[in-house]
Amino acid sequence: MIDWNEIYDRDEFFYGREPNDFIKRFCNLIPKHGKVLELACGEGRNSVFLAKQGFSVDAIDSSEVAIEKGKQLAKEAGVKVNFYCTDALSWDPKYKYDGIITTFFHAPPEKRQTLYTRIKELLKSNGIFLGEWFSPLQRLHKFTSGGPPFYEYMPTLEELRNSFQDGQIILLETEERVLHEGTGHRGPASLIHLIWRKT
Repeated sequence: MIDWNEIYDRDEFFYGREPNDFIKRFCNLIPKHGKVLELACGEGRNSVFLAKQGFSVDAIDSSEVAIEKGKQLAKEAGVKVNFYCTDALSWDPKYKYDGIITTFFHAPPEKRQTLYTRIKELLKSNGIFLGEWFSPLQRLHKFTSGGPPFYEYMPTLEELRNSFQDGQIILLETEERVLHEGTGHRGPASLIHLIWRKT
């Protein structure tokens, strides 16, 4: 079991302060000035970036240390982000979102369908989901740029295609590129991207 508090308990930001490239490239698909939820936000780099773009942002993570660092980052950037320390599968807001994002949230296989269902439930009609994960090829290629040690924790294209067929899949792809995200994600990586619209 990973102790995320221990991982984040350091002076620097483990995954850096800059937003994830995938989120940066495609966040314009989310309705302008919409309400956005980030699942497993870590130290808040993506949520702070979205707030700077004019979105209203809720961000949740199970690590108290990460949440406190996210609040620090938002304060330094002069933006408001609503940070909550809670589990993604138990988050039960009273409203729905125009966009939901997550990067490298590797839920165990027995919980992923529950996660996908929650994403769909929390999105408004025409809402956008942006997701990025390491693919199982990350382990096959022995890349050391990050990700869980077991390939079962990484979704496949087939799993995502089947799980999100009840809507519009705008993009579903694998990609290999070099990551430069703090000390946590550095080097060649095999990635999966999903952009999905709730219809």
